[in-house]
Amino acid sequence: MVIRFALAGVLADHLGDEDARLQAEIVNDLGEIALADPPHAIVVTLMRAVLDLALAEARLDVPVVQRLRGVYGKLAQDEHRGRLVAVHLAEAWPFDSGHPEAAAGW
Repeated sequence: MVIRFALAGVLADHLGDEDARLQAEIVNDLGEIALADPPHAIVVTLMRAVLDLALAEARLDVPVVQRLRGVYGKLAQDEHRGRLVAVHLAEAWPFDSGHPEAAAGW
């Protein structure tokens, strides 16, 4: 999905800035962020957008490996990528637990 890679690419660009990385680290719980009332830091909004897209795909039974392909392909292997993956897996578990084919990448 082109949108998945494009969104992850924009996030990766923002995470290249040290101030943006700090803003992402300050946010305690990405699960509490809502795009209806976005935070002031665009990097946090982008992180939530990546998570929301992956969660929407989880609801459609898209396999976890495919949902996270943009995150793994565009983001550096660091604490931010690990955090996004962890939050997504926690949020998607209710959908993945009932569909073994979607959760095969766990």
